[in-house]
Amino acid sequence: MFDSSVYWNSISTKLSELKTQFPNGFCRVAATRNGQVSEVSLSNAARCIADGTHRLASDDEIKDFERGMELRKAQQAQSGGGLEAARRMFQALQPARKDAK
Repeated sequence: MFDSSVYWNSISTKLSELKTQFPNGFCRVAATRNGQVSEVSLSNAARCIADGTHRLASDDEIKDFERGMELRKAQQAQSGGGLEAARRMFQALQPARKDAK
């Protein structure tokens, strides 16, 4: 039978460990299924690690994640930035209004 107190105690313990290890309040975790790296709050990381769906990301995984983020930033800068690209997409998806002037 599932014992929720054990579950929440394991999350609390993991969160305490993470707070000591990452005083900035966030860390990077990797999905156990596919290795996808995400940057998350410590409370979210503690829950995911306790659930077994994620683990702390390795140094190599973090470097790859950071390179990917820099590449995406450069691509956004070349395309006019994320906000402008989103605005163009929104406008393209909107049906033409008959009353528009």
